[in-house]
Amino acid sequence: MELAPSQVPVLETVDICLLRLSDWLEFKNKYEIAESNQVRPGPTTGIAYKDADEIRAILIASTYDLINSGHPVQSLTARLVTQTAGLDKMYVNRFFKNLDELLYAVLEDIFTNRTPTFIISKDFSSENLDPLLVNAFKIYGYLAGVPVFEEKLRVVAEVLLNAYSQQIQDTFGLEKSLAVRESRVGLMMMVGFLSVGHLMPLLPEGVFRWAESREAYMRSLGTNPPSQ
Repeated sequence: MELAPSQVPVLETVDICLLRLSDWLEFKNKYEIAESNQVRPGPTTGIAYKDADEIRAILIASTYDLINSGHPVQSLTARLVTQTAGLDKMYVNRFFKNLDELLYAVLEDIFTNRTPTFIISKDFSSENLDPLLVNAFKIYGYLAGVPVFEEKLRVVAEVLLNAYSQQIQDTFGLEKSLAVRESRVGLMMMVGFLSVGHLMPLLPEGVFRWAESREAYMRSLGTNPPSQ
């Protein structure tokens, strides 16, 4: 079948378009492969990153550092976190959906990767508590006011109690059932002290005597004698 002269230019144009599309797809594929293998400059600290896990870790660490330096959890912003991390201002939303989800990721990181110490020294004060624990309770208290985190925080509470009761068993030699009971009591006291302790008329010597008597009581329940 012979083509009419008017049809030839049309087919040539289609062939050219298909060729250009093929070239573009080949170029795009090579570009994406090269881009995925490229190590892009990291934050101002000089770290290099090339995957989402590293970026998430940087954001988690920067958020924790801000809280640990005394910045109130409730006044944190996504922009402040990304500025501190030296990353793009949209990265909090891109990798965590929002700032609250990032804060929850920080809370998880504290209890899965850092292992705070729950056992309190005789000198019972916020300065002598493990900073990891203090910062965790700051985040926990803030997220407790966000309804969508209720179920997640219940799970975190179970993790807290399990870790605390294990430390009580190891330190004082209590049986598991007693350690679980005392961890619940101790955790409620700790939360109360960290949330409103600074507003209460508590004298240092009174708090010291209470902490000392509680330690003696715990030792009396367990098998580990007082340290000399």
